[in-house]
Amino acid sequence: MTEEDSFISTILRGIQLIRSGSFNNCAIGDTTELVDLFLPILKANDVDFYINGHDHCLQRISSTESPLQFLTSGAGSKAWQGGYNSNKACLEFFYDGQ
Repeated sequence: MTEEDSFISTILRGIQLIRSGSFNNCAIGDTTELVDLFLPILKANDVDFYINGHDHCLQRISSTESPLQFLTSGAGSKAWQGGYNSNKACLEFFYDGQ
């Protein structure tokens, strides 16, 4: 691998969140089905960033198992004001749009 190759990132975008520190859509936190079925595919393919909307907040969650970062950009609603899990492991940043 050359030095130039080391700067290439794989970014995947989607609507539905995989990891979340908020209380969303009748579920709390992560989307279990995507963690169980889709996350292993992302890891196996060395995805660096998964970017999604859907949640009404801004979040950055890191992974303890890989370099994968989860970025959520769906701010602008008061729907989840104060509704997040501050003890969520690897929650690097959370903003609920207020």
